[in-house]
Amino acid sequence: MPRETRKDDDTRTRPSARVVLLDDQDRLLMLKIHDPAVTRGPNPITADFWLLVGGGGEPGDPVVIVD
Repeated sequence: MPRETRKDDDTRTRPSARVVLLDDQDRLLMLKIHDPAVTRGPNPITADFWLLVGGGGEPGDPVVIVD
């Protein structure tokens, strides 16, 4: 699995995965985030936001796709 790569337009790509986890009542598990680092800069996010569980992959991490 390759590490993060940069393209000519300075966008970054990296292997990652997200989990969509539902319980028996179809409730979705998400994390509520407050990140002070994103409240600065040209496009600040001033409110809390929600994320699916997951993250970046490292070389050698197994990849499993479940249907």
